[in-house]
Amino acid sequence: MSIVLNNLVLENFKGVRNLSIQFGKETVIYGTNGAGKTTIVDAFTWLLWGKDSTGRASFDIRPLDKNNFPIHIIDCSVTGVLEKNGIPVRLKKIYREK
Repeated sequence: MSIVLNNLVLENFKGVRNLSIQFGKETVIYGTNGAGKTTIVDAFTWLLWGKDSTGRASFDIRPLDKNNFPIHIIDCSVTGVLEKNGIPVRLKKIYREK
């Protein structure tokens, strides 16, 4: 059995407003501190397990405003397209405040 991550889309997730990543056989993600590398990993682990990359279930995924306060009443979502044994599987998780 093989599982491959093909695509990951972040919308209003932490510091990322909108990002779509197409993964190839080998994908390198790099950047300076604070560029969002860990946010990508956090988004993937939140999509699958509801936790960040350090295993915390309680972390804020909402983007911040110019004063560093969480923006309320905004949908935060992560969509992933994985391939299991050649069959595409689309997963989407949305955080929506009431």
